Amino acid sequence: MTHPFHPWSGRAFLLVGLRQTWGEDRVLFVDEAAQLLSLPVAWTDAGPVDAFVRMAAGRCPFKVDDLLLLARMIVDIRAAAAVPECQAVSAVSAREIMPSGRTLRRRSAADGRTS
Repeated sequence: MTHPFHPWSGRAFLLVGLRQTWGEDRVLFVDEAAQLLSLPVAWTDAGPVDAFVRMAAGRCPFKVDDLLLLARMIVDIRAAAAVPECQAVSAVSAREIMPSGRTLRRRSAADGRTS
């Protein structure tokens, strides 16, 4: 296991095989409890070494593509949090507060009458 943030990082397992599962190349291995498990090949030393990882030689823990993806996710989360939900929430709240059968009346700005 070579993934730096995985709890099993640095541990060795008995490799059973390689297979494409869930749309990615995965290694099949047996753990200490003799249970067959699988992990992405990229998390192990069973596959080819990523060119960026080889060139970084341990000096950079993150790939540029991964950082760009993370930045995009942060932008999306912030944008979703900034959307005012007050209109939808206010409409639902007004329906919950008002007894059934009653409606809110609006005042006309022109004549001050209720409608």
